[in-house]
Amino acid sequence: MILQHSHYDTSIKDAIIAIGALYKSIEVAQDSKIRLNTKSAHLEHFESAIRHYQKALRSQRRTFEIGRPQLRTSLISCLLFICFEALQGDHHSVVRQILCGVHLLQEYCPLSAGGHSSLSDQIDEEISQTFARLEVQLRTFDDGRPQRYQLPQLVSKLPSSCTKDSFSKIQKEKQRLRPIESLEEARHSWDLLFPRILDARQRAEPYRYFTRKNVPLDIVMEVDRWTEELFSWGATFDTFFQKTWNDISGKNRAGAAAIKIGYHFAYIKISACFGLFETVYDSFLADFQEIVRLSKYLLQTKRPSLFQKATFMLDSVIGLPLFLTGMKCRDRILRREANALLKSSKRREGMWDFEIGVPIIEWVISIEETGLGPHQVVPECNRFRMLDITGDLRTRTGWVRCGQHTHEGEDFINVKEMDFSF
Repeated sequence: MILQHSHYDTSIKDAIIAIGALYKSIEVAQDSKIRLNTKSAHLEHFESAIRHYQKALRSQRRTFEIGRPQLRTSLISCLLFICFEALQGDHHSVVRQILCGVHLLQEYCPLSAGGHSSLSDQIDEEISQTFARLEVQLRTFDDGRPQRYQLPQLVSKLPSSCTKDSFSKIQKEKQRLRPIESLEEARHSWDLLFPRILDARQRAEPYRYFTRKNVPLDIVMEVDRWTEELFSWGATFDTFFQKTWNDISGKNRAGAAAIKIGYHFAYIKISACFGLFETVYDSFLADFQEIVRLSKYLLQTKRPSLFQKATFMLDSVIGLPLFLTGMKCRDRILRREANALLKSSKRREGMWDFEIGVPIIEWVISIEETGLGPHQVVPECNRFRMLDITGDLRTRTGWVRCGQHTHEGEDFINVKEMDFSF
């Protein structure tokens, strides 16, 4: 579809060329351990990428000045711009481009169910779902960070959310009982459920250091409702997952594994909403084990040669779940295994670069396990929570701040900071 549109839209064509040139410059920079903004024999790749990207932006701007372009064409251009900025490591530009695409879809959504839309051309379900996942990725990436870093909340839903069956009580009961028959159905149902899990998680965020009895009842009920919904969906999906995993051909195994990783990630996040102490994560050992096992399968079994070079994908699959495992799982072997997977695979998933999490996990491990015996469990008094993180993928540098939390409503103590490079 993208290549077809590139034949008659110069913005899309130049954006594709820009991404190809930028990807080449990243490969060269990583192989030679240089940064993109330094002089090198292959600097022409980077300069060509910037030149074609600027042409694509100018072409898109002229199209809007002349008149309203086709919605599908605008969204495809927006997705390509997101890929370019994500590859370059400019998170602020990524956010702006995602919000631009989401706003276009929001304009289309209210009129698509009835009446006449000012955006007359139809959009593809795949494009709509991609932006829905990008919106989720923004909230997942920014989860738990200070208010000054949080992204704008999107009040309206995307077309994929507002044109599908709503989660009414009767429909939810039917969904619990209806088995999942295909990977497409599993992906679709998960794309509907996961944003609602994150909505509940974010509403509970201001109370994450409070005991349940001191949290507003409506928030507790919402978290409990979607935790139960997630658990029910997981039980239904598990039947399909086992069938898929045992399939000799393994045709859909990778897709099912990716969804399963997302399930365990979501289950940990929402179940630990009101975890006053870090030891709450010890009860998720089985979930952490599955995240590592399935991530290892995706990284090492699915054409491992692809993961020996810098690889980029727009969707977020295993980067954040592995980072969560390295930070929150205090099983010494497992958290190091998660970190090793991040370290060995030079990948980027949307806004997340695998290598940025490695020095953070290693730093936290060194702090938490100092003075402990080889088989001693990390006590609560040694455990740290990540309070803030910033990173610049263009200069390969970052900063992180962690602290300990002891009692409900009190400030953090033993706050530590670290500048790092990766």
